[in-house]
Amino acid sequence: FAPFWSTGGGWNIHNEDWVKELGFVDRLKLRYSFGYTGYQNFASYQAISTSQYYTSSDYRGVIGTYLLGFGNDALAWQKTQKSNFGADITLFKKLDITGNLFIEKTQGSIATISTAPSTGFISYAENMGDVVGRGWELYLRYNILYDNAKRNNLSVFANLFSVKNKIEKVSSTIAAMNARADTARSSRPITRYAEGQSTSAIWAVPSLGIDPASGYEIFVKKDGSLSNIYDPRDQVIIGDSRPKIEGTFGTNLELNGIGFNVFFRFRYGGQAYNQTLVERVENVAAAYYNVDRRVYEERWQQPGDITFFKGQAITEPTYTTSRFVQDDNLLALENLTMYYRFANSLNKKLGLENTRISFFTSDVFRVSSIRRERGLDYPFAKTFSLQIQTSF
Repeated sequence: FAPFWSTGGGWNIHNEDWVKELGFVDRLKLRYSFGYTGYQNFASYQAISTSQYYTSSDYRGVIGTYLLGFGNDALAWQKTQKSNFGADITLFKKLDITGNLFIEKTQGSIATISTAPSTGFISYAENMGDVVGRGWELYLRYNILYDNAKRNNLSVFANLFSVKNKIEKVSSTIAAMNARADTARSSRPITRYAEGQSTSAIWAVPSLGIDPASGYEIFVKKDGSLSNIYDPRDQVIIGDSRPKIEGTFGTNLELNGIGFNVFFRFRYGGQAYNQTLVERVENVAAAYYNVDRRVYEERWQQPGDITFFKGQAITEPTYTTSRFVQDDNLLALENLTMYYRFANSLNKKLGLENTRISFFTSDVFRVSSIRRERGLDYPFAKTFSLQIQTSF
Protein backbone atom coordinates (compact mmCIF):
# COMPACT_ATOMS: atom_id res chain seq x y z
CA PHE A 1 0.00 0.00 0.00
CA ALA A 2 1.25 3.49 -0.79
CA PRO A 3 -0.62 6.83 -0.76
CA PHE A 4 -0.46 9.18 -3.77
CA TRP A 5 -2.17 12.50 -4.21
CA SER A 6 -2.19 15.52 -6.48
CA THR A 7 -3.83 18.91 -6.76
CA GLY A 8 -4.01 21.64 -9.32
CA GLY A 9 -5.74 24.81 -10.36
CA GLY A 10 -6.18 27.10 -13.32
CA TRP A 11 -7.17 30.67 -14.12
CA ASN A 12 -9.18 31.38 -17.28
CA ILE A 13 -7.88 34.87 -17.78
CA HIS A 14 -9.76 35.21 -21.08
CA ASN A 15 -13.00 35.48 -19.05
CA GLU A 16 -11.78 38.67 -17.38
CA ASP A 17 -13.33 41.87 -18.75
CA TRP A 18 -10.01 43.60 -19.30
CA VAL A 19 -8.87 40.71 -21.53
CA LYS A 20 -12.14 40.57 -23.48
CA GLU A 21 -11.61 44.19 -24.43
CA LEU A 22 -8.40 43.28 -26.24
CA GLY A 23 -10.37 41.47 -28.92
CA PHE A 24 -7.65 39.15 -30.22
CA VAL A 25 -7.33 36.85 -27.18
CA ASP A 26 -9.70 33.91 -27.57
CA ARG A 27 -8.18 31.79 -24.82
CA LEU A 28 -5.62 32.52 -22.11
CA LYS A 29 -5.43 30.00 -19.33
CA LEU A 30 -2.71 29.63 -16.71
CA ARG A 31 -2.52 26.40 -14.72
CA TYR A 32 -0.41 24.74 -12.06
CA SER A 33 -0.41 21.23 -10.67
CA PHE A 34 1.55 19.42 -7.99
CA GLY A 35 1.40 15.85 -6.82
CA TYR A 36 2.84 12.36 -6.63
CA THR A 37 2.56 9.38 -8.93
CA GLY A 38 3.61 5.82 -8.30
CA TYR A 39 5.32 3.26 -10.49
CA GLN A 40 5.14 -0.45 -9.88
CA ASN A 41 5.83 -1.88 -13.32
CA PHE A 42 7.54 -4.99 -12.01
CA ALA A 43 6.30 -8.45 -11.08
CA SER A 44 5.62 -9.19 -7.42
CA TYR A 45 8.21 -12.01 -7.42
CA GLN A 46 10.92 -9.37 -8.02
CA ALA A 47 10.19 -8.02 -4.54
CA ILE A 48 9.47 -11.33 -2.79
CA SER A 49 11.21 -14.52 -3.93
CA THR A 50 8.35 -16.71 -5.13
CA SER A 51 8.24 -20.33 -6.27
CA GLN A 52 5.87 -21.82 -8.79
CA TYR A 53 4.84 -25.43 -9.28
CA TYR A 54 5.68 -27.40 -12.41
CA THR A 55 2.07 -28.06 -13.38
CA SER A 56 2.83 -29.65 -16.75
CA SER A 57 5.10 -32.45 -15.53
CA ASP A 58 6.12 -34.47 -12.51
CA TYR A 59 8.96 -36.74 -11.45
CA ARG A 60 7.81 -40.13 -10.16
CA GLY A 61 4.54 -38.62 -9.07
CA VAL A 62 6.15 -35.70 -7.28
CA ILE A 63 5.50 -32.13 -8.47
CA GLY A 64 8.51 -29.81 -8.21
CA THR A 65 8.83 -26.04 -7.93
CA TYR A 66 11.11 -23.39 -9.35
CA LEU A 67 11.94 -19.80 -8.51
CA LEU A 68 10.36 -17.16 -10.74
CA GLY A 69 13.06 -14.60 -10.10
CA PHE A 70 15.73 -13.22 -7.81
CA GLY A 71 13.66 -11.45 -5.16
CA ASN A 72 14.72 -8.20 -3.52
CA ASP A 73 12.95 -7.71 -0.18
CA ALA A 74 14.03 -4.06 -0.06
CA LEU A 75 12.40 -3.19 -3.42
CA ALA A 76 9.90 -0.37 -2.96
CA TRP A 77 7.56 1.84 -4.96
CA GLN A 78 9.15 4.33 -7.28
CA LYS A 79 7.59 7.66 -6.29
CA THR A 80 7.69 10.74 -8.51
CA GLN A 81 6.96 14.24 -7.26
CA LYS A 82 5.65 16.32 -10.17
CA SER A 83 5.38 20.08 -10.42
CA ASN A 84 3.98 21.59 -13.63
CA PHE A 85 3.27 25.16 -14.70
CA GLY A 86 1.50 25.58 -18.02
CA ALA A 87 -0.39 27.95 -20.28
CA ASP A 88 -3.01 27.45 -23.02
CA ILE A 89 -3.33 30.33 -25.46
CA THR A 90 -5.38 30.97 -28.61
CA LEU A 91 -4.92 34.25 -30.50
CA PHE A 92 -6.79 35.72 -33.48
CA LYS A 93 -8.75 32.43 -33.74
CA LYS A 94 -5.75 31.09 -35.66
CA LEU A 95 -2.78 30.53 -33.38
CA ASP A 96 -2.89 27.83 -30.68
CA ILE A 97 -0.06 27.66 -28.13
CA THR A 98 0.32 25.18 -25.28
CA GLY A 99 3.38 25.34 -23.07
CA ASN A 100 4.58 23.47 -20.00
CA LEU A 101 7.46 23.90 -17.59
CA PHE A 102 7.98 20.95 -15.27
CA ILE A 103 10.17 19.51 -12.54
CA GLU A 104 9.95 15.83 -11.66
CA LYS A 105 11.81 14.31 -8.73
CA THR A 106 11.80 10.52 -8.65
CA GLN A 107 12.55 8.87 -5.32
CA GLY A 108 13.75 5.28 -5.43
CA SER A 109 14.09 5.12 -9.19
CA ILE A 110 13.99 1.46 -10.26
CA ALA A 111 16.91 0.03 -12.24
CA THR A 112 17.69 -3.45 -13.57
CA ILE A 113 20.93 -4.80 -12.11
CA SER A 114 22.79 -7.56 -13.95
CA THR A 115 23.81 -10.61 -11.94
CA ALA A 116 26.36 -13.38 -12.33
CA PRO A 117 25.12 -16.46 -14.27
CA SER A 118 25.77 -18.58 -11.17
CA THR A 119 22.71 -17.00 -9.49
CA GLY A 120 20.44 -18.63 -12.07
CA PHE A 121 19.01 -15.27 -13.18
CA ILE A 122 20.38 -12.56 -15.45
CA SER A 123 19.16 -9.59 -13.37
CA TYR A 124 17.12 -8.28 -10.49
CA ALA A 125 15.36 -4.99 -9.71
CA GLU A 126 16.59 -2.40 -7.22
CA ASN A 127 15.83 1.18 -6.22
CA MET A 128 18.89 2.92 -7.65
CA GLY A 129 18.43 6.35 -6.05
CA ASP A 130 16.86 9.75 -6.64
CA VAL A 131 16.66 11.47 -10.04
CA VAL A 132 15.51 15.02 -10.82
CA GLY A 133 14.25 15.88 -14.29
CA ARG A 134 13.62 19.39 -15.59
CA GLY A 135 12.24 20.34 -18.93
CA TRP A 136 9.74 22.17 -21.09
CA GLU A 137 7.22 21.39 -23.82
CA LEU A 138 5.82 23.71 -26.48
CA TYR A 139 2.99 22.88 -28.90
CA LEU A 140 2.20 25.33 -31.70
CA ARG A 141 -0.44 25.29 -34.43
CA TYR A 142 -1.28 28.13 -36.85
CA ASN A 143 -4.39 27.90 -39.01
CA ILE A 144 -3.56 29.91 -42.12
CA LEU A 145 -6.76 29.00 -43.96
CA TYR A 146 -9.99 27.45 -42.71
CA ASP A 147 -13.25 27.14 -44.71
CA ASN A 148 -15.49 24.52 -43.12
CA ALA A 149 -18.14 24.64 -45.86
CA LYS A 150 -15.67 23.80 -48.64
CA ARG A 151 -13.36 21.75 -46.39
CA ASN A 152 -10.47 23.96 -47.45
CA ASN A 153 -7.78 24.36 -44.81
CA LEU A 154 -4.09 25.03 -44.40
CA SER A 155 -2.24 24.80 -41.11
CA VAL A 156 1.30 24.36 -39.83
CA PHE A 157 2.31 22.83 -36.51
CA ALA A 158 5.37 22.23 -34.35
CA ASN A 159 5.85 20.20 -31.17
CA LEU A 160 9.10 20.92 -29.29
CA PHE A 161 10.42 19.57 -26.02
CA SER A 162 13.58 19.37 -23.97
CA VAL A 163 14.34 17.31 -20.86
CA LYS A 164 17.42 17.14 -18.67
CA ASN A 165 17.86 14.92 -15.65
CA LYS A 166 20.39 14.67 -12.85
CA ILE A 167 21.04 11.91 -10.35
CA GLU A 168 20.94 13.26 -6.79
CA LYS A 169 21.62 10.06 -4.87
CA VAL A 170 22.60 6.47 -5.69
CA SER A 171 22.27 3.29 -3.65
CA SER A 172 25.26 1.37 -2.30
CA THR A 173 24.65 -1.36 -4.89
CA ILE A 174 24.82 1.16 -7.76
CA ALA A 175 27.99 2.66 -6.28
CA ALA A 176 29.55 -0.81 -6.19
CA MET A 177 28.45 -1.43 -9.77
CA ASN A 178 30.11 1.83 -10.85
CA ALA A 179 33.30 0.74 -9.11
CA ARG A 180 33.27 -2.55 -11.03
CA ALA A 181 32.88 -0.60 -14.26
CA ASP A 182 36.26 1.03 -13.56
CA THR A 183 37.93 -2.34 -14.09
CA ALA A 184 35.69 -3.76 -16.85
CA ARG A 185 36.84 -3.78 -20.46
CA SER A 186 33.85 -3.44 -22.75
CA SER A 187 33.44 -2.67 -26.45
CA ARG A 188 30.39 -0.53 -25.70
CA PRO A 189 29.73 2.06 -22.98
CA ILE A 190 28.75 0.62 -19.60
CA THR A 191 25.79 2.35 -17.99
CA ARG A 192 26.81 4.28 -14.90
CA TYR A 193 24.66 6.18 -12.42
CA ALA A 194 26.86 8.82 -10.80
CA GLU A 195 25.66 11.51 -8.41
CA GLY A 196 25.37 14.90 -10.07
CA GLN A 197 25.36 13.41 -13.59
CA SER A 198 22.74 12.56 -16.18
CA THR A 199 21.25 9.08 -16.39
CA SER A 200 21.97 9.11 -20.15
CA ALA A 201 25.62 10.18 -19.93
CA ILE A 202 28.09 8.36 -22.23
CA TRP A 203 31.29 7.27 -20.49
CA ALA A 204 34.43 6.47 -22.48
CA VAL A 205 38.22 6.84 -22.41
CA PRO A 206 39.27 10.09 -24.16
CA SER A 207 41.14 9.52 -27.41
CA LEU A 208 43.31 11.70 -29.67
CA GLY A 209 42.81 9.33 -32.59
CA ILE A 210 45.19 6.96 -34.37
CA ASP A 211 48.95 7.50 -34.22
CA PRO A 212 50.14 7.84 -37.88
CA ALA A 213 53.50 6.33 -36.93
CA SER A 214 52.27 3.10 -35.35
CA GLY A 215 48.55 2.63 -36.07
CA TYR A 216 47.79 2.42 -32.35
CA GLU A 217 45.20 4.60 -30.64
CA ILE A 218 46.42 7.46 -28.42
CA PHE A 219 44.53 7.60 -25.10
CA VAL A 220 44.42 10.51 -22.66
CA LYS A 221 44.82 9.42 -19.05
CA LYS A 222 43.20 11.21 -16.12
CA ASP A 223 46.46 12.95 -15.23
CA GLY A 224 46.66 14.36 -18.78
CA SER A 225 49.48 12.10 -19.99
CA LEU A 226 49.23 10.10 -23.23
CA SER A 227 49.36 6.34 -23.61
CA ASN A 228 48.74 3.55 -26.13
CA ILE A 229 47.54 1.26 -23.33
CA TYR A 230 43.80 1.19 -22.64
CA ASP A 231 42.81 1.64 -18.99
CA PRO A 232 39.06 1.63 -18.10
CA ARG A 233 39.82 3.74 -15.02
CA ASP A 234 40.44 6.69 -17.38
CA GLN A 235 36.79 6.82 -18.47
CA VAL A 236 35.06 10.19 -18.24
CA ILE A 237 31.78 11.60 -19.53
CA ILE A 238 32.18 12.29 -23.26
CA GLY A 239 28.59 13.08 -24.21
CA ASP A 240 24.91 12.56 -23.48
CA SER A 241 22.51 10.51 -25.57
CA ARG A 242 19.61 12.78 -24.65
CA PRO A 243 19.34 15.67 -27.17
CA LYS A 244 19.15 19.31 -26.12
CA ILE A 245 15.96 19.75 -28.12
CA GLU A 246 13.80 17.46 -30.22
CA GLY A 247 10.35 17.38 -31.71
CA THR A 248 8.17 17.25 -34.79
CA PHE A 249 6.74 19.75 -37.26
CA GLY A 250 4.75 19.68 -40.45
CA THR A 251 1.72 20.93 -42.33
CA ASN A 252 -1.83 19.90 -43.24
CA LEU A 253 -3.38 21.18 -46.47
CA GLU A 254 -6.62 20.54 -48.32
CA LEU A 255 -7.76 22.72 -51.22
CA ASN A 256 -10.71 21.85 -53.44
CA GLY A 257 -10.46 18.21 -52.48
CA ILE A 258 -6.70 17.86 -52.94
CA GLY A 259 -4.91 17.14 -49.66
CA PHE A 260 -1.28 17.12 -48.63
CA ASN A 261 0.13 16.23 -45.19
CA VAL A 262 3.81 16.10 -44.20
CA PHE A 263 5.35 15.09 -40.88
CA PHE A 264 8.98 15.87 -40.02
CA ARG A 265 11.01 14.79 -36.99
CA PHE A 266 14.21 16.42 -35.74
CA ARG A 267 16.76 15.98 -32.98
CA TYR A 268 19.62 18.31 -32.04
CA GLY A 269 22.37 18.49 -29.44
CA GLY A 270 22.82 14.89 -28.30
CA GLN A 271 25.49 12.25 -28.92
CA ALA A 272 25.51 8.54 -29.70
CA TYR A 273 28.09 5.76 -29.53
CA ASN A 274 28.51 4.36 -33.05
CA GLN A 275 28.70 0.70 -32.11
CA THR A 276 28.42 -0.36 -35.75
CA LEU A 277 31.89 0.97 -36.55
CA VAL A 278 33.36 -0.95 -33.62
CA GLU A 279 31.71 -4.27 -34.40
CA ARG A 280 31.88 -4.19 -38.22
CA VAL A 281 35.26 -2.59 -38.76
CA GLU A 282 37.64 -2.89 -35.82
CA ASN A 283 36.41 -5.89 -33.81
CA VAL A 284 35.24 -7.91 -36.79
CA ALA A 285 36.59 -11.46 -37.32
CA ALA A 286 37.96 -10.83 -40.82
CA ALA A 287 39.45 -14.33 -41.07
CA TYR A 288 36.06 -16.02 -40.73
CA TYR A 289 33.38 -13.73 -42.19
CA ASN A 290 32.62 -11.43 -45.09
CA VAL A 291 33.42 -7.95 -43.84
CA ASP A 292 32.79 -4.29 -44.53
CA ARG A 293 35.15 -2.96 -47.22
CA ARG A 294 36.41 -0.34 -44.75
CA VAL A 295 38.23 -3.15 -42.93
CA TYR A 296 40.73 -3.32 -45.81
CA GLU A 297 40.47 0.13 -47.38
CA GLU A 298 40.24 2.59 -44.48
CA ARG A 299 42.32 1.07 -41.66
CA TRP A 300 45.90 2.07 -40.93
CA GLN A 301 48.34 0.15 -43.18
CA GLN A 302 51.76 1.75 -42.95
CA PRO A 303 53.64 4.58 -41.16
CA GLY A 304 52.35 7.96 -42.28
CA ASP A 305 48.75 6.86 -42.91
CA ILE A 306 46.17 9.32 -41.55
CA THR A 307 43.14 7.17 -40.73
CA PHE A 308 40.15 7.03 -38.41
CA PHE A 309 40.54 3.28 -37.82
CA LYS A 310 43.49 1.63 -36.10
CA GLY A 311 45.84 -0.83 -37.78
CA GLN A 312 44.37 -4.10 -38.97
CA ALA A 313 47.30 -6.09 -37.59
CA ILE A 314 46.54 -4.90 -34.04
CA THR A 315 44.85 -7.87 -32.38
CA GLU A 316 43.70 -6.25 -29.13
CA PRO A 317 39.94 -5.54 -29.29
CA THR A 318 38.69 -1.98 -29.42
CA TYR A 319 37.19 -0.95 -26.10
CA THR A 320 34.98 2.03 -25.25
CA THR A 321 36.69 5.15 -26.55
CA SER A 322 35.63 8.71 -27.36
CA ARG A 323 36.64 8.09 -30.98
CA PHE A 324 33.23 6.55 -31.62
CA VAL A 325 31.13 9.13 -29.74
CA GLN A 326 29.47 11.22 -32.45
CA ASP A 327 27.04 14.13 -32.54
CA ASP A 328 23.57 12.76 -33.16
CA ASN A 329 21.62 15.43 -35.06
CA LEU A 330 18.72 14.39 -37.27
CA LEU A 331 16.15 15.78 -39.69
CA ALA A 332 13.76 13.25 -41.21
CA LEU A 333 10.62 13.37 -43.32
CA GLU A 334 8.87 10.46 -41.65
CA ASN A 335 5.46 10.52 -43.32
CA LEU A 336 3.99 11.99 -46.48
CA THR A 337 0.32 11.73 -47.43
CA MET A 338 -1.39 12.95 -50.59
CA TYR A 339 -5.09 12.43 -51.32
CA TYR A 340 -8.00 13.49 -53.49
CA ARG A 341 -11.47 13.80 -52.04
CA PHE A 342 -14.27 13.48 -54.62
CA ALA A 343 -16.62 16.44 -54.91
CA ASN A 344 -20.19 15.89 -53.70
CA SER A 345 -21.50 16.27 -57.24
CA LEU A 346 -19.19 13.52 -58.52
CA ASN A 347 -20.10 11.27 -55.62
CA LYS A 348 -23.79 11.72 -56.44
CA LYS A 349 -23.25 10.76 -60.08
CA LEU A 350 -21.42 7.60 -59.04
CA GLY A 351 -23.90 6.74 -56.30
CA LEU A 352 -21.19 7.01 -53.64
CA GLU A 353 -20.43 9.06 -50.53
CA ASN A 354 -17.22 10.32 -48.91
CA THR A 355 -14.93 8.87 -51.58
CA ARG A 356 -11.22 9.50 -51.15
CA ILE A 357 -8.10 8.17 -52.90
CA SER A 358 -4.95 8.40 -50.74
CA PHE A 359 -1.27 7.73 -51.21
CA PHE A 360 0.96 7.16 -48.17
CA THR A 361 4.72 6.82 -47.89
CA SER A 362 7.08 6.74 -44.91
CA ASP A 363 10.79 7.31 -44.28
CA VAL A 364 10.98 9.60 -47.32
CA PHE A 365 14.41 10.99 -46.47
CA ARG A 366 16.68 11.70 -43.54
CA VAL A 367 19.66 13.96 -43.00
CA SER A 368 21.81 12.87 -40.07
CA SER A 369 25.20 13.69 -38.62
CA ILE A 370 25.67 9.93 -38.12
CA ARG A 371 25.62 7.65 -41.12
CA ARG A 372 22.67 5.31 -40.81
CA GLU A 373 24.17 1.83 -41.05
CA ARG A 374 22.33 -1.46 -41.25
CA GLY A 375 24.38 -4.24 -42.75
CA LEU A 376 26.97 -3.88 -45.48
CA ASP A 377 24.89 -2.18 -48.18
CA TYR A 378 22.95 0.12 -45.84
CA PRO A 379 19.47 -0.95 -47.01
CA PHE A 380 16.40 0.76 -45.56
CA ALA A 381 12.72 -0.12 -45.70
CA LYS A 382 10.31 2.38 -47.24
CA THR A 383 6.59 1.78 -47.43
CA PHE A 384 4.19 2.89 -50.15
CA SER A 385 0.42 2.48 -49.85
CA LEU A 386 -2.49 3.36 -52.13
CA GLN A 387 -5.92 3.44 -50.54
CA ILE A 388 -9.42 3.90 -51.95
CA GLN A 389 -12.08 4.69 -49.37
CA THR A 390 -15.80 5.18 -49.99
CA SER A 391 -19.27 4.36 -48.74
CA PHE A 392 -22.60 3.75 -50.48
